[in-house]
Amino acid sequence: ELGWELYHKRQDTAALYAAIMEAGQEFGIDNFGAYAMNSLRLEKAFRGWGAE
Repeated sequence: ELGWELYHKRQDTAALYAAIMEAGQEFGIDNFGAYAMNSLRLEKAFRGWGAE
């Protein structure tokens, strides 16, 4: 699975978030939390660096 880190100016955060959410509507994009991401990581057997 692909992932990205986005570097941007702080003042552009709200506009960037809105653009990503709008572009992802057709794919069912939604917000998720850190606990959900950690659960998915465990299911895939990805290590948590510094924790395991």
